[in-house]
Amino acid sequence: MEKQVKSTRGRLSSKGRLKKKNQAFKPVAFFKSAKAELKKVTWPTKTELVRMTSIVILISLIIGLYIGLLDYAFIKLTGLVL
Repeated sequence: MEKQVKSTRGRLSSKGRLKKKNQAFKPVAFFKSAKAELKKVTWPTKTELVRMTSIVILISLIIGLYIGLLDYAFIKLTGLVL
């Protein structure tokens, strides 16, 4: 015979505890928890930040130029065909 599993009217949290569906949202606790998590983050140094930002801007410009050139080429090609 198969074992029947009782239905729970909530979800299990990450710690295995049962959460109730009508559990109220507590903004103060949420922001305290978020602040504690942000303290654990390893933030980049200023030089790392400048270097990574420069790389992102450079790659964005290169891709934008590439797409712009493709667009220009397709416009010219369609102008010749039509």
